[in-house]
Amino acid sequence: MAIGQYEKAAKDYMHFLKGHPTDGKVWSYLVEVLALAGNTKAALDAAQKGLSTGSHWSKRLMSLREKIITGKPIISHTPFSN
Repeated sequence: MAIGQYEKAAKDYMHFLKGHPTDGKVWSYLVEVLALAGNTKAALDAAQKGLSTGSHWSKRLMSLREKIITGKPIISHTPFSN
């Protein structure tokens, strides 16, 4: 994602989530990349799936969902950030 390969990043995140479906951080990364790639429907679907895990990343997922719905800019996480 850091080098702008959004489709590849989305595939990587989805692959990771197959083995770790409750990882809220990765759900939030997936929502970010889908939204930045312009795939609003998939981003909102991913946000809902991420929220359904009950992860402590729920606030971030709700914030991302709100930004997508309202059209506010989304700034992606920085490489090697938490």
